[in-house]
Amino acid sequence: MAPTSPYFHHLISSWPTIGFAASGFVLLLIITSRAFISIPYPPGMRLVGEPKGATRFSIRTRLRYYIDCEGLFREAHDNYSKKGIPVVIPSLGFRHSVILPISYMRWILNQSEQHLLLGEAFAEVDQVQWAMGHDRYVVDGWQGLLVKTELNTVLERICASLNDELGPAFDKRLGTDTDWKEVDVLTATRLVVTQASSRFMVGLPLCRNEEYVRITVDINESLVSTLASLEVVPEFCDLSSEPW
Repeated sequence: MAPTSPYFHHLISSWPTIGFAASGFVLLLIITSRAFISIPYPPGMRLVGEPKGATRFSIRTRLRYYIDCEGLFREAHDNYSKKGIPVVIPSLGFRHSVILPISYMRWILNQSEQHLLLGEAFAEVDQVQWAMGHDRYVVDGWQGLLVKTELNTVLERICASLNDELGPAFDKRLGTDTDWKEVDVLTATRLVVTQASSRFMVGLPLCRNEEYVRITVDINESLVSTLASLEVVPEFCDLSSEPW
């Protein structure tokens, strides 16, 4: 017991410092919760699973998102959406989302771009600015303009190329022999879709290049994992960080 007594006495003497640090951490959490985690929506906006007038989710409701997500969404649908009432639901980490009833669809479509930008909404949901370094890949509408002005005229040819590429793509991922083999369906599907869609994006022979196809799949999966990681981080941390 004697050799450990100095460490024990040192720990006892450090309790005031530890207590002060713990109190400061708790105070920081309270301030952060009040300033950043409260729901920044108009007064009266309902929060699923919470009493009327609540401005933040309880720990119980946030846990329901992970252990009873289906029940949480069903409650939002039955108690709010079906009755034409908007409702806020918790999401990953400190995030939250708004579910608008179908009756709001006409109102949404009638909003001007100064009030509601669909591209920016998707960019925010996908965290494109941090995942890809800039939000122009989603916000810039050149893809839709390209489809409208150029691709529609050659749509039949594009579909023919896509159909032509599906055969080699399936043969490569599933094989052409008649012996039984084990196939990862999810991975095979991703590779087939990437190869086939790349036929009219980059053309032959690059669309059949194994390294290109797998890198493309890896990028798409990295975007999803980046989105999931950023969803856990409070929104005010996004404002204090720079996209890579």
